[in-house]
Amino acid sequence: MSATKAWTNGKPLVTSLPHPKKGISTSLTLTFIEEHFQEELANGFLVVRFANDVPHFHSPVCKNAAHKLALLVPWGQGFVSSDGLTSLDTDWTREPQAWEHVAPATAASTDRRRHILINLDADNILSGNFVGLLAANNQVHGGITTLPRQMFGFRCVGGGDSGCTGRMGVTQETFLQLNGYDESFYPTGYQDIDFFERLKHKAPGWAYRLSFHRGWSIPNDRDEKVAQTTAKVQHSGCSLTWSLQNARNRDSSKEQLSEGRWFRNTDTQPEPRKALLLLKALGGPSLSCSLLAAGRIRDGLTSQVRDGLTSQVRDGLTSQRGAGEDHAKTEVDEAMEVDQEPPVQATKEEAAAAADAAMESADEPATAKARPADRPTAGMVLPPKRNKVYVDIVTCGVANLQFTLAPASGRNRLPAALYHKCKAMRLLATSKGDRAVDHNALVEMLREVDVFPRNTTEHVALDTRVFHDPGNKNTMRDHIGYHPEIIRMVAESQTTWFHEFVRFVRRAVRAAQEKDIPAGQRRSVGVLCFCKSGNHRSVAMAFLLQHALQNSNIIEAVQCAHVTEMAGNWAERQCGPCDICRGQPNQVNTAHDNILRQAKHRARSAWKHAVQSA
Repeated sequence: MSATKAWTNGKPLVTSLPHPKKGISTSLTLTFIEEHFQEELANGFLVVRFANDVPHFHSPVCKNAAHKLALLVPWGQGFVSSDGLTSLDTDWTREPQAWEHVAPATAASTDRRRHILINLDADNILSGNFVGLLAANNQVHGGITTLPRQMFGFRCVGGGDSGCTGRMGVTQETFLQLNGYDESFYPTGYQDIDFFERLKHKAPGWAYRLSFHRGWSIPNDRDEKVAQTTAKVQHSGCSLTWSLQNARNRDSSKEQLSEGRWFRNTDTQPEPRKALLLLKALGGPSLSCSLLAAGRIRDGLTSQVRDGLTSQVRDGLTSQRGAGEDHAKTEVDEAMEVDQEPPVQATKEEAAAAADAAMESADEPATAKARPADRPTAGMVLPPKRNKVYVDIVTCGVANLQFTLAPASGRNRLPAALYHKCKAMRLLATSKGDRAVDHNALVEMLREVDVFPRNTTEHVALDTRVFHDPGNKNTMRDHIGYHPEIIRMVAESQTTWFHEFVRFVRRAVRAAQEKDIPAGQRRSVGVLCFCKSGNHRSVAMAFLLQHALQNSNIIEAVQCAHVTEMAGNWAERQCGPCDICRGQPNQVNTAHDNILRQAKHRARSAWKHAVQSA
């Protein structure tokens, strides 16, 4: 089984494609689905296609068929009867002639938003807040609000489960232009990595590695030895082991990319206007299928379903913050707003945001106008305002790159040359005396494994080792840079350096605003904060920068990633993070709240002074 997720009016729709295995009756699968997924079927969260004409399991074919089903099923048009569980034999494929004819983009005839396709194997489990995290992510928001033809995708690298290596998402146009997964590959192995490498080759700067946890996988067999050897390929119809299939697919991928072939399943480069026509040939030999669903699939969540889901989440996740204050926004609310502009904070930060707006009015383009709060956004894609800048912040520790860079980038090991560079960087960072680090060399090392964004309009590196090292204090050593005490150390010690770092970032933002860039390319600034271990000073500096920038009218979005977190160090070697580092201090002791409030005020003041002096 493979699955895809799309967003239609903020609702995650799941499309599944079971492939019956030898000796396993299709009726048993049907019975299992009927017994366990009635609610998902009734609400339109699940649509199932039975493909009995596929003799063997072939991962690229399976994934292409699942994505194609998600794109072509006419969501919201009531094609499923409402009289209980129904199986329909129908030709569900149409022949769309233009981009806007893809079904999820026209569910209500006025919906023109872009959607995200995410592959999900049947043996995979995602965290409960996965969709909400994507909905609130700045890079994902930026990717789905760019020009319609701009390719965009991401790969989740958090977590170490090798069964979830292929957890990636792309826009519908990206999937169509790449023409799906390579069906000429051997049945299993490397098809996910090949797909992402092709996206990086075709659209450098728009293929991201996000720190989201990619999930967990269930073993393919109760016997651990069988699960690790033959279980994955025993129904593929191929006599090669998984490792050999993976190696041969990898060699084929590299050979085709070296020849400039970033497209697949066709002999010539697909033209954007004809890419939809190639969709018919993907995902198996037959266009007919059997659809299984219950209830009427509507355009978006009905008010009854949405209210029910929202109340469940609120009951479990939110609490009253004080008299007269609203509940915290739920994950469902965040998912419902994926296509809209990031909301302006109107709680404790409202006064600070208003002050920033007044300070930076001169930086706002003359043609930009504030969007009224009640202006309808459904069915529209609002492009980023002209000359606004995206900021990508990355933190790392120069003394442990040889240990953290490989797992953070989703690799088993680093290339030999890069490993020796990391080793030399460690010796330099831990030596006594002059410990100067080549900033450009460090940035290129991170870019080599796609940890630091490529093709940024500007970039700046901040050596936060000038601040006091919390690692020298036993009370703070096991915590991370989100701890209020560590944030205070950075904000209050060496204040001259703190303000200077903020000015460095402001100059880079100004340069990115004024630089001429090609149409369709986003203005972005990459900020690298590094210290010795990547756990304390760099993380605290990134936190303060992110807070100062996210309320600025000249910043489109801010995204932050931590190399040591992506490598698993925080969960294994640091505090977890603990409740305090996760921003959930004991409510009886308000000292941490006061510390954070003062530190944030310092960050906002430093940014406003930098804006005034620019």
